[in-house]
Parts: sequence; C-alpha cells; structure tokens
Amino acid sequence: MTTDLDPRFRRADDLPAPDLWTEIERRAEDPAHDPARDGRRWLTIAVAAAIALGAFGGLWRAFNGNGRPAAGLHANGPIAFAKTVGIGPDGLAITQLLARDAGTGRTAQVPSGSGAIEDLAWSPDGTKVAYRELITAVTHGPGSSGTAVSAHLVVAATDGSLTRTIAQCSSSRCVPLELAWSPDGSRLAWTASAEGRALRVLDVMTGAVTTVCNGSCGRFLGGLAWSPNGSTLAFSNGEVPVGDGGPRAYPSAVWIASVDEGRVYRLTRGAACEGGVGCTADRFPAWSPDGRSLVFIRTNLDTIDQKVTLMEMHADGTDVHALLQCRFGSCIGPVAWAPDGSSLAGVAGGSRWDPKTGTIVLIDATTGAVLHRLEPARNSGCAEPSDLSWAPDGSALLVASHPWLVTNLCVVPADGAAPTIVAHGVAADGSEAAAWLPAGSIDLETGPTPGAVAPTGASVSSLPLPPGEIVFGVQHIPGGQPAGGTYRVGSDGSGFVRYKHGCASTFSPDGTFTACVPTNVPPHAVLVWRGHTQVTILTAPRGVSVGEPTWSPTDLSIVYTASSSQERGFATDLRIFYPESNGDQLLARDGSDPAWSPDGTKIAATPPNKGFTDGRSEIDVITVPDGVKRPIIQLPGVVSDLAWSPDGQWIAFRWDTVTSTGIWLVHPDGTQLRMVPTATDARAGQIAWSPDSQYLVFGAGDSHLHRGLFAARISDGATTMLVRAQPGVGDVTWVPGSG
Repeated sequence: MTTDLDPRFRRADDLPAPDLWTEIERRAEDPAHDPARDGRRWLTIAVAAAIALGAFGGLWRAFNGNGRPAAGLHANGPIAFAKTVGIGPDGLAITQLLARDAGTGRTAQVPSGSGAIEDLAWSPDGTKVAYRELITAVTHGPGSSGTAVSAHLVVAATDGSLTRTIAQCSSSRCVPLELAWSPDGSRLAWTASAEGRALRVLDVMTGAVTTVCNGSCGRFLGGLAWSPNGSTLAFSNGEVPVGDGGPRAYPSAVWIASVDEGRVYRLTRGAACEGGVGCTADRFPAWSPDGRSLVFIRTNLDTIDQKVTLMEMHADGTDVHALLQCRFGSCIGPVAWAPDGSSLAGVAGGSRWDPKTGTIVLIDATTGAVLHRLEPARNSGCAEPSDLSWAPDGSALLVASHPWLVTNLCVVPADGAAPTIVAHGVAADGSEAAAWLPAGSIDLETGPTPGAVAPTGASVSSLPLPPGEIVFGVQHIPGGQPAGGTYRVGSDGSGFVRYKHGCASTFSPDGTFTACVPTNVPPHAVLVWRGHTQVTILTAPRGVSVGEPTWSPTDLSIVYTASSSQERGFATDLRIFYPESNGDQLLARDGSDPAWSPDGTKIAATPPNKGFTDGRSEIDVITVPDGVKRPIIQLPGVVSDLAWSPDGQWIAFRWDTVTSTGIWLVHPDGTQLRMVPTATDARAGQIAWSPDSQYLVFGAGDSHLHRGLFAARISDGATTMLVRAQPGVGDVTWVPGSG
C-alpha cells in the first residue's frame, strides 16, 4: 500500500527525461598512458575495430555479472560499527570496533589496532574490516623533539586471526582515502595520494597490490562500488570545483574498471565546463544486484537551483535515462539498491537545515516512481539520516543519523514502523563505517547481554539541590544556542547569564581566584586571575602543553598536567604550581584528570596511556607533596573526568565500556564500585559535586537529544536538566562558598 506522496514527488514522477546523448562515449584507457592523449583518440578507427571484433560482447559479459542472478535476500546478522570512547594523551581519538545484535542488544568487541581509527569498511561477508589507523610517533632532532602523526592502512580479520598493514603514508596525504570491499571479501579497493588521483586494489590472500589508475582517471576519485561478481569496479571522479575564479574544467564522470583485465572505461561524459556553461557532475554509481545496470546522480551545476537527476544505464554505458528528477533543496542523494533489486532508497533533503529533517524515499527501480516515504525523525535521535544500507533480508534500512553534534545508528523499517536507535554516539565517518552483516559472520555469544547494563534513572522536573552557583563552558558552533563562552546558573535553574570573567575554569577555596589555560593551540600557560585582573602566569617550557588546572580546596596551589615528548615517549605528568611564590614542582609521572581530596592531602588521577594501549584503565591516589602513587582499581575500557566528593567518601568518574558510557562511583580505597544510573545517554564532561555530596552536575544529552547542563542524585540516578545548551557543555564547576 502506497502512502499519500508529497506533491513535489508526484511532480517529479511526471517530468520527462533530461537531454541525453544520442551516442554514449565509451573510452578504453590504458592507465600508463596520458589521459589527455587518450581523450583525443576515443573515436579512432582502432576503437571501432575493437568493437567490431567482439570486444563489446566481452565487455558486456564482464559488466553484467556474467548473467548471475540478483544477490537476493539473506538472514540478518549483527550490525558492526565504531565507537569513540575517549581522547588519548596524544590528542587522538580512542576507538573501539563493535558488533551488536539489533534485536537482543548483545554486543561483542571486534579486535582492532590501538590507534585512532578512521575511514572504516566492513567486508560484505563480515569476516574482515579495513580502516585507516593514525599513529603518533615521537620525533627527535638536534635541539628539539616533537610528535608526528602517520597513517597506516590496515586489514584485519574480525575474529582477530589476522592483522596486516598494507600501506603507510602521512596523515595529510591520506585525507581523500576511501575503501571498498569486493562482495566476497577477497579484494579491497582504495583511493590514495594527493587529491585522490590513484585507485588501487589489494588481493587479500596474496597481498599483491594493483594500481588501476594513477592520474589517468582524473582526480578526487570516489564513490567506489564493486559489481556483484567482484570483477568490475565502478567509481567517479571529482565534481567541478567552483571558486572565486569560477568553475574549473575538471571532468566528472562515471567510470568502471575491469580489474582482471587491467582496463579502465569511462561511461559518461560528466562535466564539460568552461566559464560556468554546461557544468554537470555524474557521481555515486551503484550496481543493481544482478549486475546488469548502474544508477548514479547527475547534478547540473550551471543552474541556480542545481537540478539533480537520478540516472540509470546499462552496465556498458548504453540506454542512459532519467529515473527521477528534482531540484536542489528537495531531492535525493546517493541511493542504495534493495537486496532483491526491486527498489532503491535515498534520503530526500529539505529546503533548509533542520535537525529533524530527512525523509527516506523508496523508488521503483523500473519506473522511478516514489513508492513510499519513511520518516526517521519520528524518533528524534534518528533525524538527519545519511549513509543508507539495507538489512540483508530487505526488511529495514540501517542509517547513520546526525541530530546536532552526535551520530547515532538507527534501524528504519521499510514498512513505515517506528525507527529504533541501535547505538548512540558512534564514530560513523564514511559510508561504510557501519554495516549490517549477514548471520553468523561475527560470534556474539561471548559478548555482554543487555542485562549487564545498569538500569537508567528517571527524568524529573527538578531536584532539591542545595543553594549554589554552577559555572560552565558552552562549546562554540555556528548557530549554536547559546553561543560559545562561559556561563553561570543557580542550582535551582535560575539566573542563567553569560559569565563576564576573564577566566573561570577552576576556583580557589574562597572563590576569589580562578585559573585557566588559554585556548591557543597548543596551550602553553596557566593564567591566574583575581576577579577580572590577571595576577600571575605560569609559562611552560618549549614543547610542553599544559591543561586541566585544578585548585586545591585548602590553599593557593594548583595541580595541572604537562604533556611533552621525552626519551620515554609521549608523557603527561602532574605538576603543582604555587601562585603566591611562583613555585612549580613535579608531583607524579603519568597522570591525567586530577581531582583533589577535600583535605588537600591527596589527588586522584588516571594514567593517560591506560585504556589506550592495553584496553584497561586505572585510578591512582597520589599523596601530596611527596607524590607517592597507589593504584586503587583497574577497569576495562577508558576512565576519565575524575571528581572527589566534598565529604571524601567517593570518587566519581566517567567510564566508557564496550556497551555503554556512564558515571560511576568508587570509594578512595577502591571498594564498592557502582554506577549512578543517570537518565542521560551522552558523555559527561568534567563532573562537579554539590557541597553536600549528594548530587552531581555535568554536561550531557538526554534520550530526546536535548543537550545541556544536568544534575543527578547519586542515590537513585534521578536526573534533571538545569540549562539547555544545544552545542554541548564542558568545564563544569560548583563555585565554592556559594551554597
């Protein structure tokens, strides 16, 4: 049963096909030859002779999948994705690869490297994953040292049996990297080199790498798509860049490469642009499941409304025709074929940005008619969908949704039922960062069950917080509300105003002094203010970055972190600064997230490398001023944002595990570990205690994606929002003496 369609889609169904070529350009190109020279020979007698001799027939067999039937429907397996669980001491993200059953919630961790992971691609059979891993290395030179980031292209088996580095390059040169697996997982294609000029294919079994083209296919290559039989690779080169000097004549077309033959063919003309006339971009090719046809998106760039058309053609480039035509601002993006080949799915955008926009349209693959409209924003956590992929059984779509500053994975049923969130706050960069894998591809039996996650506390309208004033920072993003800066609010939610102060990261015991780190990168100083007057400054040595200044609750001393590259590697140490005497001393090696005990004699901290290098974190208690360190607890995952309660009974901290992110408590001796079941699902930031030690205040987001400053009762997790700040909240402090 079809739904009542939006008028713009009904009009689009009746639009005639755009002007098409009477003759499709097909060019066989040797990667070793200059593309400009080849372009001048595309109508030569040699090409005509090749076609006459039956080359066309061989080409057709290669492109149409050798008559293979459609991929068809298969049983659903787990959904695989990446989750960023923290920031390491080198400033890079700490990423875990996970697989989760959409029905039961059972989750297992997929083995991967220890560095920051980007540009993921899961093999369709679920047995392998490829990614770009960023590694920080310490560099030494005459009179100086520093850090450098390198990028490794890694292929790993999802069962942990194989990890292979197949390419290394600098971070800047690997920016345009895109990965795509062949259907059987035997080959991996990727783009590389500056401006994405090179297209290479790896044979996973042998390790052999074939360069399909290196500059001969243009630049800004992308949209990699394998044919169902794995012999042919479709892709496009970059669209026409438009700058102050007007459009530049870069061809933008759909290409295919016969990988076994080592030959490359251009199927569409794409952009032929001089002075803004005739600029069109052909992008995002997608194979039909039977391998007989391709669809792609054609954008007319020289019109004001940038008309967009969903095009279809045979796999040899013939019979090019329009399936659906629409206007910029109310049109579809890249589409995904249903497993049975009967329909296509694409996201239709709105005319203006709105966090609840994004309609998924299902399109008849034969006629181009819009069959059905799905509304992911019925669940606000599934708004702004992108990167569609079908469930193996064709019953639903997996989408990456981007409401405000988070990325969620959602399952959108094809029958119009309500969408559900599978995972919150994932790292879903790239179209294949998350994938719905076939049944049996990853074993989830060893993963935690849903019952292992603590229950969620209730949302309440208010809490009886003791009197006080909370100062916090708001992230800056264009259009965010409120604007970036420092704000204050009463503990009862009243008096929300911008905090007119030079510095407000941490307060002295009497509330008259503050300390902070300037926002320049890298930070190199701790500033101390009295009211609005800067009274002193601690400047770090060259090559040292400072952060996390925290004022002692008993005297005028500040603990802070000092990070640098040393002979023992990249290190983050804890140091104490005494503003009155301008003294500075080392307290302890390897510490971060410092939190003072209420009597000022101890500091809780966590070693910065724990969780990043070995998957386990640790909380230490360090005595002041001798720096004696005593570990109190070790935990799997990543621990951060430590805060010692004013009564001295608890250390609160954020704990990121495979299945959840939450606030936890532990006694200073390491006993009675327990979760505070807050009604929030985003990460807390710099937790602060109320003076009576019964409540916590922190920045987070609730289940409705409302971000801001929250308070929670530690006894039962009852949670209330004090201030809504959609960009996000950090640097939370309960001002001493205000309660």
